Amino acid sequence: SHQADIFRMILLPIIWAVLGFVLIYFGLRKQLKGFPIVGIILFGLIILKLYFVDVWEMSNIFRIISFIVLGILILLTSFMYQKLKNLMVNLMEKPSENKEAEH
Repeated sequence: SHQADIFRMILLPIIWAVLGFVLIYFGLRKQLKGFPIVGIILFGLIILKLYFVDVWEMSNIFRIISFIVLGILILLTSFMYQKLKNLMVNLMEKPSENKEAEH
């Protein structure tokens, strides 16, 4: 039971954060429009879950560790997004150019 609580409160959000990071990275790298959006939504869900559910059930050391890991992953995602921002802009413009060419 204690291990299940640790998994639910700490490891699951970390896994979700890594998955969100991977989705954003591959979405920007492979120019897949939906992947970065899903990754950002996943980060939002992690933050909401962490603040509204898990914080009240964690011991202080686990709170500190989970916030540090989540903060690092959010910073890495932010730097990655800034680096690949031009790819994202081009990706967003391509569908509208294709629709204009069809009309």
